[in-house]
Amino acid sequence: MPTAPTSIATTSSSTPTTPNELLPHPDSFRSITNGVSQLWLPALTLPFGGSSSSFLSAVDEMILHPEHTSTWILRAEILYSSTEPSSSPPDPEPHSASVPFFTSTRSRTRRLLPRNPANDAAAIQSILQLSASDGSFRELYLLLPHGDINNLPFYLPKVAGVGFLFTPSNAITSPAQVFTQPNQTSSHRITLLYAYKTTAPNLSLRLSRTATRLLTRAKKLGENPDYQKRVHHDVIIRRETYQDKYIVLRERHAQRLLEGWRENTDPKKHVYEDIGIATFLICLWEEMYQRPQLGFVDMGCGNGVLVDILLKEGWTGFGFDARARKSWDGFDSSTRAALKEGILVPWLLPGAPASTDWEKGLHDGQFEIGAFIIANHADELTGWAPLLAKACNGAFLAIPCCSHDLSGEKKRKMPGQSISNSTYAGLVAWTQRLAAEMWEVETEILRIPSTRNAGIVGRRVKQNGLQPSDVLAREGGAAGWVERAEKLRRSEAGGH
Repeated sequence: MPTAPTSIATTSSSTPTTPNELLPHPDSFRSITNGVSQLWLPALTLPFGGSSSSFLSAVDEMILHPEHTSTWILRAEILYSSTEPSSSPPDPEPHSASVPFFTSTRSRTRRLLPRNPANDAAAIQSILQLSASDGSFRELYLLLPHGDINNLPFYLPKVAGVGFLFTPSNAITSPAQVFTQPNQTSSHRITLLYAYKTTAPNLSLRLSRTATRLLTRAKKLGENPDYQKRVHHDVIIRRETYQDKYIVLRERHAQRLLEGWRENTDPKKHVYEDIGIATFLICLWEEMYQRPQLGFVDMGCGNGVLVDILLKEGWTGFGFDARARKSWDGFDSSTRAALKEGILVPWLLPGAPASTDWEKGLHDGQFEIGAFIIANHADELTGWAPLLAKACNGAFLAIPCCSHDLSGEKKRKMPGQSISNSTYAGLVAWTQRLAAEMWEVETEILRIPSTRNAGIVGRRVKQNGLQPSDVLAREGGAAGWVERAEKLRRSEAGGH
């Protein structure tokens, strides 16, 4: 069995670096947990440059988001908190624990949801927060599993509990001294403890790794309380909604798509990426309408996986690309019928031929009224998504990849001063600005295995916004599009 990555109570398959500064442990102590005596032994102690409040915030963050330290855990759900009013009694009841020289200040229960429920079960934990009873700044968290320790899921260690302790660094020898030393704000230490119902065995390598992972994470969070995340997920779609839908789609589609892969590219990357994008789209559409009345259009659909998933989930639409892919032949007849080979010559261009005949390999971009336009790593077509969506009174999702202007010419977009100095950041900013002329733009950093993961959404038209023809003119037109589109059609298909 492989070794699991670390969570609030698990380990990593890689050996973590041992911290350079180790401090003497505070003494062990006993608690009475649900009427049973438990022995708490320190596993690791580190110096801590933060305050008691930053320690509390750090451990709370780890309690709320165990998925940040474990790829085996999907998320945590708080089932009960003693500090939040509730009309119903907690179910299950949180465990109780008494610790010498400490007073309980808060109790919670949480459910840990595994990333792969087919292999791992969910788990319930009680989380008890205690403070020193003499009023000094000493804090203790106890994480107590429910159920038989021997039947815990693989991602939890088989111990009776995990503890986080915050104390002054000069606490010494006896429990009374540990818990009653005058508070010192300049020098503290934090300790990771394990609980045992009987005499503790020697600390295993797995538990040692777990202690290092968890305590160094708490130290990092607590000593950097002003850290700001550079990437914010779940802005448009709630995390729980997305994750639950993703698991369903992965179970339905991943295996068959991986087994039927016909391209020369990495199947796992593309299949799981498109499952993630399909998940986001379906969650978005379920908020907007029951079903798109006249369907979706996946411009530059590439391998066709996204189209296939959406069709299998009951949504209507089609996709097109300049060249057919080998993978298209591996789909069933309904998906093959929805995949078209041809180039787009937008009707907004002066002198563009009017055609919606796929037999001629040409489409003018006059889609059905209300269509939802998708431009997933569609390169030359990315900038056209907001224009064509506005023209058909629809909506769009654009996921930029490679930088082109509306003429199809490769052109590096310069980022603004407030964002990353990268070509991709510049392309995202350009697409957002272009769309904002017509739409109330929303942006989501998608949960997909790609660094090109900015999803730009337009689903509400901007009042007094520009018309697509005005935006096209403001961008300098799109001279040379037809010639470039024909050249693209003749070239070999890309790797998207």
